[in-house]
Amino acid sequence: MSIARSPRRPLFRLAATALLSLAPAPAFAAATDSQDILMSAPDDQVIARHLSDREDSRGANVIELVERGRTIWGSRSAYLPGTVTVLWRRQRPDAGPALIVGGYTGGSHCSYDVIAIDLDADQPVQVLSMCNHDLPQVTTDDAGQPRFGLFFDIEGFNAASAIVAGVEIPMRWDGDQFIADPERLLTPPPDRARMDRIDQTIRRELAAWSFDDYRAGIGFDATAPETNQALLGLILEGHAVEARALLFRAWPDRIAGRDRYWDDFCGAVVHHRLWRQLGLAAIVPVDRLP
Repeated sequence: MSIARSPRRPLFRLAATALLSLAPAPAFAAATDSQDILMSAPDDQVIARHLSDREDSRGANVIELVERGRTIWGSRSAYLPGTVTVLWRRQRPDAGPALIVGGYTGGSHCSYDVIAIDLDADQPVQVLSMCNHDLPQVTTDDAGQPRFGLFFDIEGFNAASAIVAGVEIPMRWDGDQFIADPERLLTPPPDRARMDRIDQTIRRELAAWSFDDYRAGIGFDATAPETNQALLGLILEGHAVEARALLFRAWPDRIAGRDRYWDDFCGAVVHHRLWRQLGLAAIVPVDRLP
């Protein structure tokens, strides 16, 4: 939902409520169990609210941005009861968004949303979704800006149902939204010692495979978590060329499908929700990714 930019003013109200229509509606109708979590003004505040008297609530919560008694934004996700949490509050003027809120959306691996709210931004609400590795820990740097990481997981690669690799993407506030921090994400080319360790890891893991032709959907027969972790780390650090060279050099001669494995893994990366949400294609060199 696109929201017109609001002029600077401190009054806003965020409500985490039971699942309701996202259309504008009178604020706080039939509400119970209200809990203040941030007071910004006597008549506008951030509150956690549960509408327990609605038959269709099922205990689920949504997040709504309410301004001057009118709902101007509502979350698409429904959050598990009791999980909507204030992760960070602005401590200095113009340092970060006004508020960062989080909540679990459920899922097989506890999917989690991080929601930045700033009425002065062109898009006052930014929602970033990830598979929760650890609850995001938002810290404050010396300039008063929020710092945290989003877990970029490869889940379901090659038909495996569990997470097979994950890297934390460092985030920074870029005036009106969070973006991946290239200064902390991208690294210098890996040294020879690291490359040798990865080479040995890939050779050891792939030598245990019992099939003679890799293909998509082969599942747990092609389990190689350390290999996948190393490949993902190199790709997101800006070294896709080195990752490809390592995989191709260490791949067992007796097993066909080397190119398919690389293509499948890169596909899992570039189709990841955070790859799109964070615009990582503009940050991470991908000229050698399929």
